[in-house]
Amino acid sequence: QAATLLDSVFAEALCGLHDWAPASVGGRKWSQLAFQSADLAEPIDDGVFGISLYFQSAAIYPGKR
Repeated sequence: QAATLLDSVFAEALCGLHDWAPASVGGRKWSQLAFQSADLAEPIDDGVFGISLYFQSAAIYPGKR
């Protein structure tokens, strides 16, 4: 039962962040987040663990070379 709940929560977190776009800053828009990978984080305590989710976003700086 715990594994099913964990799977459900993980899927919700991924779906909620994928394709989300950060707010524009100084008129510069950022691209939508794109999921890149997931890794287990360092163990925190017995029975407690973390998962690091990595996403990518980009902004264009017109006129900068």
